[in-house]
Amino acid sequence: MTNMVTVALLVTMVILLSVVLLIIPTYLDQGEPLLVIKGGVVNMLPATCGSNIYLRFNNSLTGSQVMIMFEYCGSIEGRYMSTDSAAYEYYSMGLIDVNRSISSYEGKYMAFCSENGAYIGVKYLEIPLQPGSCMVVVSVREVFKNILGGVPDISWIRFYLITPASL
Repeated sequence: MTNMVTVALLVTMVILLSVVLLIIPTYLDQGEPLLVIKGGVVNMLPATCGSNIYLRFNNSLTGSQVMIMFEYCGSIEGRYMSTDSAAYEYYSMGLIDVNRSISSYEGKYMAFCSENGAYIGVKYLEIPLQPGSCMVVVSVREVFKNILGGVPDISWIRFYLITPASL
């Protein structure tokens, strides 16, 4: 019985320490990890205010490499797309200014699905997305707000965190 109590205390201490290590940088405004939730796995992407986040993938029809840039500072803000003319034409259909559309995006989270796989990254850290799967990117702060019931517009994230196989 004593061994089980010791293990339970150690697990509790590790969990509390992990939470503290995530919360302190947020409140000191030194950075805030973003969570990348994919296929029931949660990865961390280190971010600070002003971090450039990129989403890199190959277009499934043209085969062209596409990179979409975002900036993070409390929210995820679209910046621009970089690709070749064939993929740009595919996305714009000759009617839409894709970069203007991307730069108008601002949100607390980002969701993305890919047939061929993709990578999301910041600086020198990339997280792969397997072909035929989806991911959600959200800040730790927003997850804590959601768990505490403070953000009604992203309540579905709690579902993904509780049932990891749902993505």
